[in-house]
Amino acid sequence: MENGTSDSIPERRESNADGRMDLKTVKLSFRFRMKVRRAELGYRMNAMLSGIPEASHLNFTKGKESFLNFEGSDYRTELWVNGIYMGVHEGGYTRFTFDITEALKKTGNQLVCRIEDTYSTVQPRGKQRWLKQNYDCWYTQTTGIWKDVWAEETDSSYLTALYLTPLYDENSLEVDYELNLWKDSSDSFEIETIITFENFTIYSGKDKVIKNAFSKKISLVNDEIKWKVRYWCPKSPNLYDVCIRIYKNGKVIDEVGSYFGLRKISTDSGRVKLNNMDFYLKMVLDQGYWESSLLTPPDEEALILDIKKNTGIWIQRSEETPKD
Repeated sequence: MENGTSDSIPERRESNADGRMDLKTVKLSFRFRMKVRRAELGYRMNAMLSGIPEASHLNFTKGKESFLNFEGSDYRTELWVNGIYMGVHEGGYTRFTFDITEALKKTGNQLVCRIEDTYSTVQPRGKQRWLKQNYDCWYTQTTGIWKDVWAEETDSSYLTALYLTPLYDENSLEVDYELNLWKDSSDSFEIETIITFENFTIYSGKDKVIKNAFSKKISLVNDEIKWKVRYWCPKSPNLYDVCIRIYKNGKVIDEVGSYFGLRKISTDSGRVKLNNMDFYLKMVLDQGYWESSLLTPPDEEALILDIKKNTGIWIQRSEETPKD
């Protein structure tokens, strides 16, 4: 099948002596049109809403670096592209990426993904059951892809990581950049950082890039906005926007957007402080399971309802899954 549909939906066979559940292979064929596009692969196999719906057409652009990103797949995930082994990842909750550039053809690419899970108690499993039936607070196990799988395309040089650390006491922001740079001796690289608040530009500047990782501190004080800086707190959740652009020989080759709040969390004599003031903790525990789809939200409305239920709560502890 093409365009993101599968030749077979994974089915669990009987577990082996070591508790491993062997899954049938999931075959996927994509045509890549690479901007950042997402092709959802549906709910995991144990859920009532399991299945792999049709995904978008994606076309491959020659000369670009291509990656396949998994937001969540439990537990052991292996990938082949056009018969070439791409690698393996073990884990159920963390995002991971395969670089599929070298294995791609211009058209007719076939991606084969194999996922295995086990009942082993040695394997990190949160509150997933390790018996064949649910009991007490141990829920149906996660097996297979349960979050988005999506492809992206970049230039040969790109931003690999961006860390934003608010420095409340200094009214500033520390920015850590990590890049993947491929260059000839004649290539020059610059990185542009733009920070805005509402319609005001707080900072805009370019730096020459001479190494793959570096950091800088940026003042957020600006006379054009009220009180010169805007802090974050639950009653006034002010957020600054950040735009990062990478230039190669004067041409933009990568652009990333992010945001942050200027705030400080600390402790003193057993008390939690927010922005150097005592802060009363009003918290809730979120199990992160839905009846019909388990770890995967059944739809956007379910997520909105989940947020509305927690209105007025300042801290939410997610017991099972990291939130998007």
